[in-house]
Amino acid sequence: MSFELRHPAPLDALPECDCIFCRKQALRSSEAARNGDAVTVELFCRYCGARKTMSFKPAADGKQWEPA
Repeated sequence: MSFELRHPAPLDALPECDCIFCRKQALRSSEAARNGDAVTVELFCRYCGARKTMSFKPAADGKQWEPA
């Protein structure tokens, strides 16, 4: 996985991630897909060029995002 979820990640906003290689905030495209409660976004690091499509779902507590 090239990106890690930035905490806290409340459900009222799209998830934010950091690049694991350079520890910088990743750019997030607009929502790419939604399937029920899960959301898929495109992530890109402008520093090292890492790219990834990631899906997130609500955590068990119903208040935070977690990787799907």
